[in-house]
Amino acid sequence: MPPATSGLRQPKTPEERAEVDAANARLAETLNVFLPSLNRARADLGLPLLADVYDLFDRANRLLLATSRAFDFQADSLPENFRYVGPLLDVPNWSKSRQTEAWRAPWSARSGRPRGLIACSTGAQGQRELFQRIITAMEAVEIDALATSGPNVDVADLRAPNNVHLVRGAPHDLVMKDVSVVISQGGHGTTTRSLINGLPQLILPMGRDQAANAARVEAKGAGLQLPPTASEAEIAAAVNRLIAEPQFRKAARLLGEAMKVDIDRSGLVDEMEAIAAIGRAARPQPKKQPLRKSA
Repeated sequence: MPPATSGLRQPKTPEERAEVDAANARLAETLNVFLPSLNRARADLGLPLLADVYDLFDRANRLLLATSRAFDFQADSLPENFRYVGPLLDVPNWSKSRQTEAWRAPWSARSGRPRGLIACSTGAQGQRELFQRIITAMEAVEIDALATSGPNVDVADLRAPNNVHLVRGAPHDLVMKDVSVVISQGGHGTTTRSLINGLPQLILPMGRDQAANAARVEAKGAGLQLPPTASEAEIAAAVNRLIAEPQFRKAARLLGEAMKVDIDRSGLVDEMEAIAAIGRAARPQPKKQPLRKSA
């Protein structure tokens, strides 16, 4: 399984497996730089020292991964304490007030053109220039688009062609019922919501887990990815493909249906209760005192 930071696909050849192994080794080396600090903290808490940072995951009663198994690549094997519990799609605090407002589509129902959502990451990644390039590229696409800038890009700093409506935030769950394509940096929440709504995606990852999400979307045929340095012409061409070629929407719909099944079957509550039960069983139980009979 390639590490989330690598953006690599599921390995299919010995060469690809060697590349994944090397990426995992680099990640382990990076994490183990912090091993002395971690062990000092563990010593202060009276906990045994670790020989490797990854030992921390093996010691846990449960390791819960908040994504859908249908979305992930196929692992050769999984640890005994590992569980998929499905995506956690809570609404960010900064946009909750907007989620309660009535959604009013900025486009005319008579236009007959495809509609798209351009979703800027809620994290700060210096993405203003990329976001502007995506918006500008839509001038060359027969589309009506809504662009949500998020909390880290000022709408006032952006310019939009006539077919793109700019806002700071909007209820994506409602917007996605009204569009046919999503363009984003590939954060897990946006990627997951898009698939659950059966929408093909163009992802331009900039960091964190975004490249890993893009690799999974592209490998499963549910979208395309471009580097964050892609030109306006390349972005427009990719969006046109996603709109015109039905196999992307079909793959996104099938994957989204499988993910919804995973969400419905999520064992998160059961797993949390199991962890609590293990903790209760490990605590020494107080001795019961006999009840005294009244005189």
